[in-house]
Amino acid sequence: MILFLDFDGVLHPNSRPAGLFMWVPRVSSWLAHWPGVDVVISSSWRTYFRQRELVAMIGAIGDRVVGCTPVYESRQAREVVYPADTKATVLYERQDEIRQWMAASWEPGRYWVALDDMSFLFEPDCERLVLSDGIGGVSPENLQQLSKHAVKAGLMPAWEGP
Repeated sequence: MILFLDFDGVLHPNSRPAGLFMWVPRVSSWLAHWPGVDVVISSSWRTYFRQRELVAMIGAIGDRVVGCTPVYESRQAREVVYPADTKATVLYERQDEIRQWMAASWEPGRYWVALDDMSFLFEPDCERLVLSDGIGGVSPENLQQLSKHAVKAGLMPAWEGP
């Protein structure tokens, strides 16, 4: 399984009052239980830093990083009708970047899931989006959702012994 990982609102609060990457240990601990999960950085930070710099920033998670999504190339807007007949033009940029990365990957059919705090970057009701709280970051409930996706992808958790 590929985990597409956002930073702001996932690994630390969007407002960053308590510092950066404070919830990396939560994700790192979860990854330790799921050895079949690779990480691709989908955070906007990839537009400012090189992959090796990002890997260094996220500590223990960095060992699982296999790439970064491309910067959004397709500007195909979709017109969406919301309740009360309100129309809006929506770009599902993050999901399109994930599709581009998957299409160019060594296993384009591999199961993927995104851990992000911005639902508007994905199609409505995207089944592969685990939505974190931008203030509280990745939660135990989010990690449970990720585990369900891992099982759905056919993965087995690491054995922990007696």
